Amino acid sequence: MDTFFRFNVLPNFHKSHDSQSFTFYLEPMTEYDTNDYLEFLLKETSMKNLPPNQSSESFQNTLNFVSKLNELKYDVEDSTQWLQLSISEAREKWAWFDFEEYFQNLFKDFPELLKQISKPSFKFVVKAPKYLHDLQKLVYRDTDFGDFLGYLILTKNLQFMGKREEYESRIRMFRIGHLTRPESSTQICMNDIRTYLPLIASRIYEENLSSYEIKEREDNFIDEFEKVISELKAMINRAPKSDITITNQLKKKIDHIGLSFGSSEWVKNNSKRFENAHKWLKIDENSNYFDIQKELQRFTIHEKLGLLSNSHEALRSSPFEPFSSSNTELGYSRLGNWMHVPTAFLMSPVLCGSNEKNCSKSLLYWLIGRQISKAIDSKGINWNFDGTIIDQLHAKSDPLGATKICLSSHIKRENFADIEHVVNEAIGIELALKIFAQQKISSENIKLHKEGFFKSLQPFYCSNEHLGSVMVLLEKYMDFLMKRENTFDCSFHQINMNCPLWM
Repeated sequence: MDTFFRFNVLPNFHKSHDSQSFTFYLEPMTEYDTNDYLEFLLKETSMKNLPPNQSSESFQNTLNFVSKLNELKYDVEDSTQWLQLSISEAREKWAWFDFEEYFQNLFKDFPELLKQISKPSFKFVVKAPKYLHDLQKLVYRDTDFGDFLGYLILTKNLQFMGKREEYESRIRMFRIGHLTRPESSTQICMNDIRTYLPLIASRIYEENLSSYEIKEREDNFIDEFEKVISELKAMINRAPKSDITITNQLKKKIDHIGLSFGSSEWVKNNSKRFENAHKWLKIDENSNYFDIQKELQRFTIHEKLGLLSNSHEALRSSPFEPFSSSNTELGYSRLGNWMHVPTAFLMSPVLCGSNEKNCSKSLLYWLIGRQISKAIDSKGINWNFDGTIIDQLHAKSDPLGATKICLSSHIKRENFADIEHVVNEAIGIELALKIFAQQKISSENIKLHKEGFFKSLQPFYCSNEHLGSVMVLLEKYMDFLMKRENTFDCSFHQINMNCPLWM
């Protein structure tokens, strides 16, 4: 059943008074790749000397089932839909799935947890519970399920064996001191660099730069971060005030956004911990794909429990404890109400140069703004200022709600489900431009600086699928852009109208 679920251990922010600092989350797997099965189809038909359109009926059934799985779409980050359940409560809802056996298998190396499983006090969170209802209907009513599982086992094992052989051949090639195919060695090295460098970039910077250089970058970031925070609170003040209590709560939440830098101290100071943790792995050269997957999952759980069990409370920064090492991306988590800035991000050019000579700071404001706007969007309002879930949800009073409704109604795209993402992108640009407009720039250079502002954003918003909605924001400010009066069916996007987008 690991095919259909993703299991995770995260800080327990469901109830702030809980003594346990972690909880377990079950969420649906998404995006089943049909290419895996099509690849196997080509092998199957070539062995039988058949064209692909004459493949076995069971394979066609498998593709049908994968397509139906991919149609199950849910917003796993909508905390209003989460359910915190004991195993007995989950069994009553979904009798078809043996939760107790599932957890016993996961926790077989954790005697203390095994004792807790059957107790009512043992709780876990089911994200997108409707997925389990719909999956139950699909599995029990669809005759293609058996064919799907059969091909799943075949394809995953074949892919795994192929990857293992490829990896072992690389080791053999490097051990003899040369590569028989120099042209492929470059590709191999570049692929490995792209894969692994982002995970260790922060550690590289921390070991090679002086503490003064890093501290200077951190101070610069804090200065720019505070500008975005100030402008976001001003935006909340400008939003329609249907409930002054909610408005004050959101401003309090913005004031309490936590901020951390660099790599985790837990990672830095416990090199032996990782070495000892590998003793839990029970993998040999004959292990198959599914056995290895289960062992790696247990290993990951052990790693996370090792961190979270040592805390007497759910630390707000815990969502950004990097278990591999670090990454290069700025991030905000509603769980914990926390922003983390890796050292590698601090080395970005956006933190260099003056505002007068370098418009790339606008990119930094956008990157910060698009992240912290998650604190006040339709999902963010369901979380307290300390990053705990609000148990009794207030009446919906989303300060960005009008923007979302407007974009939802008029964006020319069918089945547009990711409107929240567009709102975050749009608000990020709006915040960046507000700060940019406050800079002291001579009137004769204002157009040049406007062009610089948007050129610095161009590689990012032009690569985004939601270009149309972002262009609406740009049109308000750039008189040298082509005007599109009919971008929306309404006329509210025009400057002289009282559109929520521009309030």
